[in-house]
Amino acid sequence: MGKNQNSKALWVVLFMYSIVNIALLLYVKPGIHLTEGADAGSWYEPALALLKYGSFVVLESPETLMTYRAPLYPLYEATMLWISGGEILSIVVGQIVLLWVTGVFAGKAVGLFIPKYQVIALSLIVFNPNALGIAHLIQSDTLYALFIALTVWGLLKYMLSNNKLKWSLITSIFLSVSCLVRPTGQYLIFLLPIIFPMVNILYGHKNILKKSIVNGIIGLIVSGVVLFPWMSHNEEAGWGYVLVTSQIKTIYLRDSVIHAETKDKNVSMDIASNIILKNELKYIHSMGNRWNHMSSKDKSDELVMYYGKKLIAYPITVFLAGYIDSWIDFFGGGGSVNFHNLLSIELVKAIEKNNTEAYSSRIGAVFDSLAEAPIQAVLISVLSYLYVITLRVLGFFGIIELIKRKEYSFLLIIIGLITYFAITILFVGNSRYRLPVEIGFVILALYGVLFIKNTRKQKSE
Repeated sequence: MGKNQNSKALWVVLFMYSIVNIALLLYVKPGIHLTEGADAGSWYEPALALLKYGSFVVLESPETLMTYRAPLYPLYEATMLWISGGEILSIVVGQIVLLWVTGVFAGKAVGLFIPKYQVIALSLIVFNPNALGIAHLIQSDTLYALFIALTVWGLLKYMLSNNKLKWSLITSIFLSVSCLVRPTGQYLIFLLPIIFPMVNILYGHKNILKKSIVNGIIGLIVSGVVLFPWMSHNEEAGWGYVLVTSQIKTIYLRDSVIHAETKDKNVSMDIASNIILKNELKYIHSMGNRWNHMSSKDKSDELVMYYGKKLIAYPITVFLAGYIDSWIDFFGGGGSVNFHNLLSIELVKAIEKNNTEAYSSRIGAVFDSLAEAPIQAVLISVLSYLYVITLRVLGFFGIIELIKRKEYSFLLIIIGLITYFAITILFVGNSRYRLPVEIGFVILALYGVLFIKNTRKQKSE
């Protein structure tokens, strides 16, 4: 596809994208964007506090510094609310634009290797049911996906640049800024002195191992500079120089332990939650007066250690079952529930089924939920799952194609990205946590198309 054809196709995609989003904006009932967003209130209230008090504080208690959420998404929300005079819809409109920009950079990443698929890559990102639905809800995933896409694009440019410091710095900055939206990628920062040399070695750049390590160390330091103001904010609030407070870690680990308990005891999520919370209270009571004299930080630190020990104490079979169940949702979830919520389609959701009933896997909950769903919900779900299944099948062939081409550095970046996020979610995987790595699945799928085309060409010869 030539430049002119690419340009025409791009305008066609933009037109279609605009029509779809305008239709959704007109159809969705006011208030749904906020009420149906995942943990929307915990992001929205800091934004309101920022507008009201000019700093990151608790809305109902402005003398208390807000540390529960990373700052960048509340700052984005506050900016959009300020521009629009308080209209929540402006946040959604902004996210529609952010998703388009994410698609543009995904296209640029693909265009570095297979230029004729650049617009296709963009289309697969912006019309991804999972991404499109999330963009219309008040939650941080769209902004986060943008910065991860920018990080991937920067790292690919670095790979092709023969170790230019400029691109290692750009990659490091995008990665660290992403951690100010959601902190999931924070451990990748410490791996930069390893990632940069590995990318260069596998790509075939020679005699630059030491320079790559130096670039990684510089990237780590620059990331630290970017993150330091927020870490200082958390220190001022009494949590220490940390990016993520132990309060949030406690919630994250507790949720994973609850999921593990469902597998260990073969009970529903509600029953497992009751068991775990009762055990937590017993543990707190066992500490006697010492607990009452502990600070909020010390209490949360104690619970992090408690749940960390609980998690690794489960048998390996439970651990594996928890991850498999989590990965089913992470890799296979269609994200159709977002559209069900946006369009106010009444049905018993799979997550609610899983909470009240014991299923051998989340697949059973999904099928059981769809069996009772109205036809429009089934159609939306089918389309969402078709998108996912098609990309996963093509992605498998894409891995083979990258291996055949000996593009090991590219493969390391994409597979490494997907694997990292798949592991760090622990047992709480779902489709929205996959959003940052959708760019990886799209790239693999397009290489899968190349594999099929090349196979057919070889057979015809």
